[in-house]
Amino acid sequence: MGSANRSMTEDTQRMTLGAKPDVVAVERTGRLARAGNADLVVSESRAAATAAPPPVTLGGAALAQLREFGAFLAGNRGLSPELRQAQAEVMLARTAVLIWISVFVMPTCILSYVYFARPDRMLLATQIVGAAIAAVLVLLVIVRAGAFRGKEQLAMVVLVGGVFGPTGAAIVEISRTNAGDFFFSFFLIYFAFTSLFPADVKWVLATSVALIGSCVGANLLRDGPFRFDGTLARNLNYLAELTFIGVILNRVLCRLFFDERRAQIELRGARDALFAEMEVAQEIQTLLLPKEHVLDGNIVSGLMVPASEVGGDYYDVIVPILPPRWRRSTASSIAAYARTWSVWSSTST
Repeated sequence: MGSANRSMTEDTQRMTLGAKPDVVAVERTGRLARAGNADLVVSESRAAATAAPPPVTLGGAALAQLREFGAFLAGNRGLSPELRQAQAEVMLARTAVLIWISVFVMPTCILSYVYFARPDRMLLATQIVGAAIAAVLVLLVIVRAGAFRGKEQLAMVVLVGGVFGPTGAAIVEISRTNAGDFFFSFFLIYFAFTSLFPADVKWVLATSVALIGSCVGANLLRDGPFRFDGTLARNLNYLAELTFIGVILNRVLCRLFFDERRAQIELRGARDALFAEMEVAQEIQTLLLPKEHVLDGNIVSGLMVPASEVGGDYYDVIVPILPPRWRRSTASSIAAYARTWSVWSSTST
């Protein structure tokens, strides 16, 4: 109680001298807490640290989510030249792979469906499939000739939107029955190109627009004038949903692809740096070895060949300072030892 009274007296004096009331209140609370054997330490810094964060509005959170989603969609921007080169190579390679897959898939899948659904349209379906196979093979020759160098993503648009789309849409129209149609092929087409090609968003959207255009244009194959009926509206809605899902799937593919390539580039850089350091170490170690020496008319040489870039063995040539009367005999001894070593090494090998 005595300490508490002294604290109140000191607080009153500070108030009289012009101390700030809030500071006095904080200090007084701290003294009273200590007087009551409490472990609480009150300070202005602690009060600031435990202050509540500013409230987040619903509009600000939605805007942040939209920005994050926009950055996710535009994930291929600002890529390094190495990543762009890797993307171009993969685009052309997978275009060729998809062409060869389509050469075998289109006849077996399309003709078998038409045979059971509309056998009377079998001849027309065979002609359409034959034209599609010829088109993809010509495209393969063009790709291998290097015509798409610098425009690698355009090869995807031509293959998927210019060949697969019209072919699938034409088969849908000629094989339409009351039981259904061949429209599920568009799902296979969307899944194929969005999961294979690490393309930019604009090229994915351009391919989707080409597929939607081929679906609309195939209605011209119907008997009578063009009509926008419920079937076409349902198909267009389905293609729009496939476009959205395909873009999301392709963004995930691109992120995985570029993350893997970045890791490979960093690993290659670390490996090159290590090899450069090893070359420097090898050069330094070589410089530490003695050069050729002439000892009284005898050439003294040595060789060290490490098993790897750097070894742990060294040698040196020590030239002794001998009196003149010992030099001739020492040189003769060295020469005799060298001849003996040469004879022994030749006989031992």
